[in-house]
Amino acid sequence: MRSGDVLGALDVSRGYIGKLQDAEMIAFLLDVQSSYLAAAGDYQGALVSMSRAGAVGGRAAPARVYGEEWDAARAAARWEEPEDVLRRAAKKHTVIMISEAHHVPETRALGTRLLPLLRGLGYEYLAMETLHYPVPEEPARVALSTAAGAASGYYFMEPQLAGLTREALRLGFKLVAYEDENTDGRDREKAQADNLYERVLKDKPDAKVVVWAGYAHVYKRESPTFGKAMAQWVWESTGREPFTLYQVADGLDPYFRDEPFYKPLVLDDPRRPRRALVLPASTPGLSRSKGGEPLVDAYLVHPPFVARAPGSLRPSWLVRKGLRRVEGTVPGEGPFLAQAYPAAEGTTSAPADQMATVAGRYELWLPRGPHVVRVRDAKGAVLTEKTVP
Repeated sequence: MRSGDVLGALDVSRGYIGKLQDAEMIAFLLDVQSSYLAAAGDYQGALVSMSRAGAVGGRAAPARVYGEEWDAARAAARWEEPEDVLRRAAKKHTVIMISEAHHVPETRALGTRLLPLLRGLGYEYLAMETLHYPVPEEPARVALSTAAGAASGYYFMEPQLAGLTREALRLGFKLVAYEDENTDGRDREKAQADNLYERVLKDKPDAKVVVWAGYAHVYKRESPTFGKAMAQWVWESTGREPFTLYQVADGLDPYFRDEPFYKPLVLDDPRRPRRALVLPASTPGLSRSKGGEPLVDAYLVHPPFVARAPGSLRPSWLVRKGLRRVEGTVPGEGPFLAQAYPAAEGTTSAPADQMATVAGRYELWLPRGPHVVRVRDAKGAVLTEKTVP
């Protein structure tokens, strides 16, 4: 997926969804569409699309009434800063696994924030689900190839994941690809664990490794619905117990399929966190394994989604310190895609930020340094281009 094709891919997916009758296929395409929407900067649309995928795919349940059964969880909830939790984990675990939600770039942005701490704690390898194997040894090639797909993967069309990777390379992390690219998907969890073992854990038994994974791959105990995940396979096959941190964000989902605790402990609790904080998985009411134990070590919980920060076109989590705003307008009806590329990498790299225009306006949030800002039409043609210092 080239970065300029995002709008075209969205148009195609919407066309298929409107024609299909098969619920399973519609749910699958809505899931895929959520990643395209996230890549286009339509973060609210991505959340809604994924929620629809769950409903169409039969995972919806009647809206629940949350009452006294959650009182014990509220009383027991102990929120901590993620940095404090990771510092403790690093004293006991050489493998730390952190999940992301592929359609929620907010989870990737937080990962970028945590990487300097993890590098300072001695972690030197970053294993990423989206990477293709083998990963080029030259860091520049990894960064430059993200949009073209030559040595990267599908999710690099989304700027926050590209930003996480750029930060990892800047800090000196060695990238490891572990995705299962050889089976039909039925043994994916074990295949991913085997790849981690063969490509880093086998020959480097003392290496400190951060594993960046999607969703339930970080379950370290068997889930009643998901089965045995990659983290559990790694633990069993190597004897190295990973510390697992599962990110939970506001899905704008009335059924709260991801984690039911989000409504009573975050949305409905006036004491809810105003920033991303960690909740121990041992808290009463949280999901359990087949054996009744926590599925993971802790949950990294994001505050409720705010589609637009005050005075901005973009969500509150994106409008943050260390980034600067670049704005512009585009004449015509659109749709258009505004993109900013690090000038040092060129326009074949992954964008540092991009968004589908809103009423002919765009607003990009960029790190320091010169960037090339382009506006494309729905067919990927470049309409305007400028360099901002």
